[in-house]
Amino acid sequence: MRFYNREDEIKLIRQTEERSLSSACFTAIMGRRRVGKTTLLRKVLEGKKYIYLFVSRTNEALLCNAFKKEITEKLSIPIYGTPMRFRELTEASPIIIQAGCKKPALVYHR
Repeated sequence: MRFYNREDEIKLIRQTEERSLSSACFTAIMGRRRVGKTTLLRKVLEGKKYIYLFVSRTNEALLCNAFKKEITEKLSIPIYGTPMRFRELTEASPIIIQAGCKKPALVYHR
């Protein structure tokens, strides 16, 4: 897929990625449905190590399970137990980030 008029967005995402090498960063990407937000992220992060979580309208326990699976598969970090709330996963985030090595990008998508 070709991107038209996305240079500013690509530049901003890459700047955030660069800043994330020295400090924690959070970027929210919002927009109407079906305008290419996910495709844009995947294109910019192509070939890089990252965690992707699509937040759908489902219960928190199912989302936590999906995120746990993503962390385990992409970073090879075992997570024991069954987190039912995001708070339980965020309490473990320093361990996840430290074990992730080479600073993988953590992507939260809504």
